[in-house]
Amino acid sequence: MSQKSAAKIIILALSLGSLGAGCAAPKAAFPGYLYVLADSNIVEITAQGATTIRSGVQTAAISPDGAYLLVVEGGKTLLVKTETNETKTLADRPARRLGWNADGSRFFFVSDPETNQLEIGDRLGNLTLLYRGPHRQAAAEGSEPATLYGEISGCLFLDEKTFVFSAYEGVISPTRTDQDLSANKAFMIDLASTEAGLRSTKFPDGEIWRFTAVDPQTGVLLVVVGNKQTGGIRPFLCPPFTEWEDLNFATPVPGTYFQSANGAFSVAFESGQGKACGLTVATDNRQRNKAVFTVYDDEAQTSETGPDAGWGDNIVGPAVHPDGTAAAALVYEEAKEWRVVFMDLEAGTSRTVWTRPAAKNGAANPNDSILIWLR
Repeated sequence: MSQKSAAKIIILALSLGSLGAGCAAPKAAFPGYLYVLADSNIVEITAQGATTIRSGVQTAAISPDGAYLLVVEGGKTLLVKTETNETKTLADRPARRLGWNADGSRFFFVSDPETNQLEIGDRLGNLTLLYRGPHRQAAAEGSEPATLYGEISGCLFLDEKTFVFSAYEGVISPTRTDQDLSANKAFMIDLASTEAGLRSTKFPDGEIWRFTAVDPQTGVLLVVVGNKQTGGIRPFLCPPFTEWEDLNFATPVPGTYFQSANGAFSVAFESGQGKACGLTVATDNRQRNKAVFTVYDDEAQTSETGPDAGWGDNIVGPAVHPDGTAAAALVYEEAKEWRVVFMDLEAGTSRTVWTRPAAKNGAANPNDSILIWLR
C-alpha cells in the first residue's frame, strides 16, 4: 500500500442528527497546551484552566516548537521569543497574514494594503522581500478614495526550500472600486536560490487556488475556488511537487467545506500523521452550522463519524493534539459567546473547555484562530 493510499483524511462533517457516543466513559484529561486567538486575546488552555497571556492582538502565529511568536499589536508586526519575551520589531506596519514553516526556522508575513508586500524571515528577524503586489488609491465618482490591493494568499512552505503562494497580478483601475482583484496566478520560488526568481502559472479562467497545508509524505492540500462554470469549493490532495508541471489534481477530497470569517477553508494536515482536518457544511432550520468529527479513508472511500463539535455562526479549526487522541474547534455564537470545544476522539465525546462572552452587537473576528496545540 502506498503512503498516500494509507493516509486517512479527517473531515469535520456537518450533520443535523449525528452525535458522538454516549457519555458513559469518564472524561479524559485535557492534554497539553492549546493556544487560541479569540476576540483579540491569546488564551492558553490546559487541564488546569485557561489564562489570557496577551491582549490587544490583531493577528498571530506561533512557531511549531512554541519558541517564537509572530504577533501584530499596536499596528506593528513583532517577533517575540516566548521564553524571555525578547521582542524585535519586524515592521512598523501591521501584517494581515502570518505563518511558519515546518521546523520553525522561517516565517512569512503579508503586509497591510498600503504596502501589500510578501516577506520571508528567519528567527533572527532577518527579512527578504519576496513579492510586491499592486495597490493604489482609487475612487468611483462621488466616493471617498479607498486603498485597493491585489490579493496575496495561500502562502505555504512546501519543504525546507520551496515556497508557494497565490496573488493577483495586473493593473488596478484608478476609477473602479468594484474591480475584481482576486488572485489569478500561483507563484513558486526556491528559497535556496532566490536569484532564480519566481516561477508562475496562471489559473484556469476565473478559478483561484489556495495552498492550505502540506505533509512531506502524503502531499499538498490545495483548495480550488471554482469559476462561474465549475462553481463551489473543491479541495484536492495533490502528490508532492516541486515544479508546476508536476501538480496533479487527480484526488479530490469529498465534501462541501466550511469557510471561516477570515476566508480560510478548514482543511489542513496534522504534522507527521498524513491526515487532514476539515469542516463540511450543513445547516439546520435555524441556519446553524453543526460539526461532527469524521474520518474519511481515501482508499476505501468510506467515512466514520466521531464526536460532535457543536454549532455556531463561525467555526475555526480543527486542531488535533500531536498524539492524535483529541481535537478542538473554536466556535463563535453571535451575541452570546466564543467557546473552545474539546473532542475526545477515543471516547467519541465532546465538551466545552473555555468560554468568553460576546457583545450583543458583536460579530465574528476574522482573525480568530487556533494557533497551536503543544504536548
